[in-house]
Parts: sequence; structure tokens; C-alpha cells
Amino acid sequence: MGSSAGRRSAEYVEARTLFQTGAFPCWLSLGPWCTGIGTTVEHDPPLSSFARPDLWRGTFRPACKPCQDRQGAAIRNGATLDDWAW
Repeated sequence: MGSSAGRRSAEYVEARTLFQTGAFPCWLSLGPWCTGIGTTVEHDPPLSSFARPDLWRGTFRPACKPCQDRQGAAIRNGATLDDWAW
């Protein structure tokens, strides 16, 4: 699993706290398993598509856990741009 460096920033923690209220729709909405409620933080573009977390320049979006897990599995199974260096 990757480093948690992309999950320690003040911005990430603020987004996580906000999204945990359950008042946001799932941004990914990837299929029938989607709960429709975005309570987890999704990096857009995905953090795992960067060789190092410090290269990421994006935004945070709400996603449900099942959609985030599905997207993470798809990325891990071959859709990353570079080999992970962290």
C-alpha cells in the first residue's frame, strides 16, 4: 500500500471531516454498488497515478467507500502512470 503522505495535509483532513457528514453525493458513481453518499475523500486526479505524493496537484472530492475501493483496485491492477516510488 502507498504512503499516507497524501492523507496528512490540513486540506485533506478538513475535506475528510466535511465529507464524513454524509451530506455529499458520491462523485465517482461507478456502478450498482455505489451508495450515493460520498463520505470518503477522493483525490482528483487519483493520488496513486503519481510517482510521488508531492507531485499531486488536484482537488478533493467526496466518494462512497465501495466506489473508491473499486477505482483503487482498477488503478492498482494496471492503470497507474508510473511505478510507485513511495
